[in-house]
Amino acid sequence: MNLLYQHFKKPLQEQIMLGQLTISEQNFQVLFANLEELLGVNTELLKRLIAAVKNWAAKPNIGGELLTLAPFLLLYTQYSLNYGKAAEVLREISKDKKVKQFFTDKSNDPICVGLDFSAYLIMPIQRIPRYRLLIEELLNNTPKDHDDYKKLEDALSKVKNVAKEVDKAIVEEEIRVTMLKVCKRFIDYRENALLQPGRKFHYEGELTKICRKEHKKRLFFLFSDCLIYCHPPVPPQKLKIEESFKLINVRVKDVPDFKKSPTAFQIQTEKKSFVVYTETEKEKAEWLAQIKKAQDELAKKKETFKTVYNKDTGQVQRADELSSTAPVWVPDDEGKECSLCHSKFTFTNRRHHCRQCGKLVCGPCSNQNKTIPGQGKVRVCSPCYKKPADATIQEDLEIESDSTSSDLEADLEPKYELTARYDFEPEGTGQKLQFKKGDVIKIIKEDETGWWLAELNGNRGWVPASFLATT
Repeated sequence: MNLLYQHFKKPLQEQIMLGQLTISEQNFQVLFANLEELLGVNTELLKRLIAAVKNWAAKPNIGGELLTLAPFLLLYTQYSLNYGKAAEVLREISKDKKVKQFFTDKSNDPICVGLDFSAYLIMPIQRIPRYRLLIEELLNNTPKDHDDYKKLEDALSKVKNVAKEVDKAIVEEEIRVTMLKVCKRFIDYRENALLQPGRKFHYEGELTKICRKEHKKRLFFLFSDCLIYCHPPVPPQKLKIEESFKLINVRVKDVPDFKKSPTAFQIQTEKKSFVVYTETEKEKAEWLAQIKKAQDELAKKKETFKTVYNKDTGQVQRADELSSTAPVWVPDDEGKECSLCHSKFTFTNRRHHCRQCGKLVCGPCSNQNKTIPGQGKVRVCSPCYKKPADATIQEDLEIESDSTSSDLEADLEPKYELTARYDFEPEGTGQKLQFKKGDVIKIIKEDETGWWLAELNGNRGWVPASFLATT
């Protein structure tokens, strides 16, 4: 540390003052930070340790001296936080041939024993671990009943705490710098409140989003408390947020059998739900892992959040917790006819999306509006109009008393046959019938809820009518 000061800093400062080298005052301060303060602490510690060794026989107090100066080691925090900036400044000023030659000549001096300036610049950061190793070695060679043993133990504890504080500060600074770099890629990042206290950046990548008319590339960013996406920019343009979702309100569902891509997964939120897919299985696995990690960390922070009683569900939940999700819309190109009445879509018979189940329906089959949580008053299909506002096609529905499970065993003959338009895998409880796209299903009884009693391969159960098409 003394060599860094005497051999590099002082001569450099002299040449700058003489006008032989050009380095701004700000860059010079960043380059060496609080080096002189650290040198002062270490010089004082060395002086005290030398005196303690001389007086060891009469009054052993090496542990006491280390204990006294241990709190001052927190000064290393400032130097450690500054090191990254110092390295950047060194790279920048070394573009000047004269400055570069100065550091080369100084580093070639035999006193530097083959190490260059950058090697000495990082040495102060390595001091605290060395102090810890020194005290541990002293403890290993000091009897436990010795007068100095307890002081050495206390000194080691303080040095360890200082090391933790320094490491924590370095990590927090790295998070802050990374977050700032990401935010600066966005338009008006300060105005749109993207840079928030405590928010940290987790992951980013390009995902293909399946929209109603086409598949679109979108750049997704995962932060500690939110997920956003935007249009991939054309350099040097900056990014603009297209959608932002609170991470606590995001649900991710793997859809490995999705016919468009095996690397697809659903992102469900209260205001919008959609399917995305990656280029590779590895990318998909990484996205799922990163989202889970971020949500797990967020959940730990939210453990003490206020809870409320939800009168609709009869359950206690966090005040900011998601109660329902928007449906994933069926893409336009997957529906040529209404999923309810099976009328062909034409220029006059327009297709519409039910805002509750996401299915494609015609105007007459979706001519009613309904208030949906997170969406307001929106268009819904006839079956969804009769369902609870937070029900989806996968949820269990209450079948009317005249459509109970006893109908499954009643001696009723099938009326006609329909072909399955999509795969259907039942979730939750209820006597539902599983089927694959293309299966010919025998319809036994229709029900106004949108769930019909049917038969397939000798098995009977309830099927969603919107998943079927006329044979």
